[in-house]
Amino acid sequence: MRKLLILENDFIDFKNNHTYVGSFMNDWKKQFNGEVIVFDNLRHRSTESIYLAFKETDDIAVQTAFVNGSDEQLISFANLLANIPESKNIYIGNYDLKRQLENHLTDNQIYRIRHHNIYNMSFEVEFSNNDKIDFSKIINTVDVSIKIETEYKESAKQRLTGLKVKVLGCSAKGKAFENLPIGEVVDTLDMSETDPNPNRGVWIQGNGEPIKLVNDSGLDEYEIFKDSVSNENKLEAVLSSVSYSSPISNKDLIYIQHIINNPKEYLNAGNEICDTLGIERRGNRQRINNIL
Repeated sequence: MRKLLILENDFIDFKNNHTYVGSFMNDWKKQFNGEVIVFDNLRHRSTESIYLAFKETDDIAVQTAFVNGSDEQLISFANLLANIPESKNIYIGNYDLKRQLENHLTDNQIYRIRHHNIYNMSFEVEFSNNDKIDFSKIINTVDVSIKIETEYKESAKQRLTGLKVKVLGCSAKGKAFENLPIGEVVDTLDMSETDPNPNRGVWIQGNGEPIKLVNDSGLDEYEIFKDSVSNENKLEAVLSSVSYSSPISNKDLIYIQHIINNPKEYLNAGNEICDTLGIERRGNRQRINNIL
């Protein structure tokens, strides 16, 4: 069933106040016959609860007061949207939403929400006539993308994961892979925002920019440095040490964490984790057992 989430800082009385949102809601229900969830009194709701509500709904309608309340509210709202990878339909009650976005959000913040369908909520016309924001008229997405990627690479040294690896070698060629510290133990870097396959390998600082080392397809380019693995980040270390293609369910993550916490309960904890991840035992199990 399609779901609509309505947000408002204050209390919403659909009988007496906020008639344009009430009209929008009624038009939406006529078109989709879906479920409406109302989040008012937002000051009493946690960011996590709002984030979860965003994840579970298809459409989101935001009252004018929520956007116009302060710059911080609009920025917080944009940050929440940026962290929702699924595209949502966002309807915002504002007479000049394009100007609000231009004046109060940076190019980077606008770029990170461009995957959503954001509409300027109409107050007097039908639900279907809301105006969609054209992001190409606010920012040059190509230029912003290049700028963001460049800044992200340059700041990689400040994003240490806490894990260290021993560099065994690298088959990749190019300037960035020259003068690798083979045999040395180095810090790994967080490059998750631009990594097209975050389940594969680890990132370290190369010659002028971050590079990726992998342990799959016959390659053994690194090994996790055991002394850098605390009990708190063993799960991250285990998942970083092997390559897997499918997303991991919460149930499997909980089971893998149990194995990590209680490896002696299993004849071979590495085998059990490999089987749970659906990956080949050979090679992978030894890497996992070395961490445990």
